[in-house]
Amino acid sequence: VKLHFMEPKNLKAGQRVFDVALQGKTMLRNLDIVKVAAGARRAIAKEFAVTIQDKSLHIDLTPQGKKPPVLSGIEWHHKP
Repeated sequence: VKLHFMEPKNLKAGQRVFDVALQGKTMLRNLDIVKVAAGARRAIAKEFAVTIQDKSLHIDLTPQGKKPPVLSGIEWHHKP
C-alpha cells in the first residue's frame, strides 16, 4: 500500500502532526508532512507492506494536535 500526503495550507513544521495506522497497526508516529517534504504543498509518499483480508483496507489517522490529518491519495494493488 502506498499512501500519498501533501500539506494543502501554508503551515509550518509542527502545525499538523498525526499518526498513521494500517490494519490496526501504527505504521507512522508523529508524521509531520511539512517537515518531511521540506515545505507545504510538496508531496511525499510512504509505502508499506500490509496483509489485507476480505479486500478491506483499514486506515486510521490520529491527530496529535488541533489540526486534522490529511491524506491525499492511496495506491493499493490487490493481488488475488
